[in-house]
Amino acid sequence: MDAYLWHRKASVGFTTIPRIIGCLSPVFKELKIKGDPSSVYFDLWCRAFDEQYVIVRSEDDLAFTAGYSGQRAKRTWKEHIRELARMKFILTQGKGNTEFGYILILNPYAVLANLYLSKKIEEFTWNALRERCLEVGSLGELDDALALVKPKKGDSEFNDL
Repeated sequence: MDAYLWHRKASVGFTTIPRIIGCLSPVFKELKIKGDPSSVYFDLWCRAFDEQYVIVRSEDDLAFTAGYSGQRAKRTWKEHIRELARMKFILTQGKGNTEFGYILILNPYAVLANLYLSKKIEEFTWNALRERCLEVGSLGELDDALALVKPKKGDSEFNDL
């Protein structure tokens, strides 16, 4: 049976991800993002090291590992990358002739807090996210992010992430 169990401390090829990521599909649906970019976002996290920086060597390869195939694979992947960037889950930079050469993954807690404060996600969704954070011990991180992005007295807009 041990052969079928993966042990993080005895293995290589792992990454650390926030447990809140498993709750993002309903958030993406609520944001009315065309399709569901969850697999793209998860794949980016799996490719990133601690600095949360991804170098895109092949958009086709990233489209494939996100679960897309066929003639529209790369196009769908690009659409989802654009949506993730529009919602500020990631920042992108082109490289040479490619639209996406570098991707920086932003703190999902700060992104969610900003979306909540700007009323892009509903109260019930926010409460579900808070409950999940409480379950996994990261409620303090969500609350800290909320305080970070909340406008200060005299600010007309939300603080940048």
